[in-house]
Amino acid sequence: MMGLELKRGFKDVLCKIICYPRCEDETFNRRLKELKELGIVRLIPKGRTKIDGFRVLGKGCVSVVVLAEDAGGNLRAVKIRRTDADRKDLLSEAKALSLVNKLGVGPKLYGFKPDILVMEYLDGLSIGEWLVRNRYNSALIRRVLEDLLSQCYRMDKVGIVHKELSSPEGHVIIDRREGRPYVVDFETVSYKSSKRNLTQIMGYLLFREGPVSEAVKRALSIRDEDVKKVREILKKYKFGDMDRAFKSLLKILNLTLPENHL
Repeated sequence: MMGLELKRGFKDVLCKIICYPRCEDETFNRRLKELKELGIVRLIPKGRTKIDGFRVLGKGCVSVVVLAEDAGGNLRAVKIRRTDADRKDLLSEAKALSLVNKLGVGPKLYGFKPDILVMEYLDGLSIGEWLVRNRYNSALIRRVLEDLLSQCYRMDKVGIVHKELSSPEGHVIIDRREGRPYVVDFETVSYKSSKRNLTQIMGYLLFREGPVSEAVKRALSIRDEDVKKVREILKKYKFGDMDRAFKSLLKILNLTLPENHL
């Protein structure tokens, strides 16, 4: 597979990617060594964002995510901390991802260093774009939402709160190959927050007027009076009997638990 091999001869280009935005020899040498220790052999140009002409999967205020290939020929998503990030490492994210992986949530974490995460590569669409594109396929939307709500519930049960699910664009991806929803980007996670993953995602899916809520309501045959009932159920979910409220929510949404629900 074509790509940028991890060789010192390509330092000028590599450094701009793995040490974005400031390249220093010490940091470059360490990160190059660590990428190799994690099994990465080359970086693959892909994505809507460019760094000095090289396409990457994403670029945020904390990290750069780039497509890569490991020694076995497998595609991986590699997250690399920006050199100007406001956090000293990515270890808290690695911890959170390791925990949710045990619940069947998130992309698989294959390995990590303080500044680098090597994860399962997901080729997909953000949840909003996916819902709008598939708005007339009710059966498919139902299956994806059953899985997604189940994942949120499982995280809530163990007290892991992804704090960005009220605005899940970029945080929930529907994989093209499996047609499965993945919660991603665990940079902002809380183990003490009063928020709930389920209430956040339901707010996005049902309570905001627009094409997303229209697609969801159509697929689940939800009426305006049902939306009011959902609000009441979510209050009980947040402050009362979580298990009973979750079952009530599934019932009013005409959904059932997926086979992979734990």
